[in-house]
Amino acid sequence: MTIEKALLQFEPEKENLLPAIKKIQDEFGFVSKESIEACADYFYIKPSAVYSAASFYDQINFQKPASIIIQVCDGANCSIKKAEAVIEEIEKFTGIKVGDEFDQNIRIKRESCFGLCTQGPIMKVNGVIFEKVDPKKVDDILRSYFEPNRTQIL
Repeated sequence: MTIEKALLQFEPEKENLLPAIKKIQDEFGFVSKESIEACADYFYIKPSAVYSAASFYDQINFQKPASIIIQVCDGANCSIKKAEAVIEEIEKFTGIKVGDEFDQNIRIKRESCFGLCTQGPIMKVNGVIFEKVDPKKVDDILRSYFEPNRTQIL
């Protein structure tokens, strides 16, 4: 699907702007500068208005999604169960700190709660949930998401 085909599913009326932006995100995984400009042309508004509408919502991404997304719960229960040590081990393995965006392929995020408090610490990798994660298990979990003979991202 192209950006243009996604837009053609909507009448060019302002109330359809957000549904169109969400459709573009669903199709491409993010909203690019090119798609913002295409929306602006299609809806006869300025690109800044499209960006303003889209940026209001946290679920709209403006960067291509990373191929590996690692999330760790740092809610109260998981924190008590050494979530910080899990995060430190992830950072050591990847060479990337939580929140860093310099590597386009990997993102490490803290999450406030996954709703699995009795099973913490919780770690998610590309949507797969790992329960009761011990820092000693982090390398084994992450190794399966990286190249077979690569133990650390350099």
